[in-house]
Amino acid sequence: MTIRSNVRKNQTIRERLLAYGAEQLSDVDLLAVLLHTGMVNKPVTKLAEEIIQHIDTRKTESIEAGIKNGEWDRSGKAFNDTRSIRAR
Repeated sequence: MTIRSNVRKNQTIRERLLAYGAEQLSDVDLLAVLLHTGMVNKPVTKLAEEIIQHIDTRKTESIEAGIKNGEWDRSGKAFNDTRSIRAR
């Protein structure tokens, strides 16, 4: 006699979010939940992955430019720039 299980082997991202919480999902999965749908020939998880890679690349470029210009230290933290503070 075979017992059928109602449990699917592959849960959707939303099901994993509800079952395990946001802390257990990757950034790509969380963004995919927010995006909800992909594009033609591009699943939502692939789109989310590309967006995160783009953001990471831009962040790295921004930090490198800031280090070169003396606005950031090597850890990626901004130096205090008193020129941007207006007197009230």
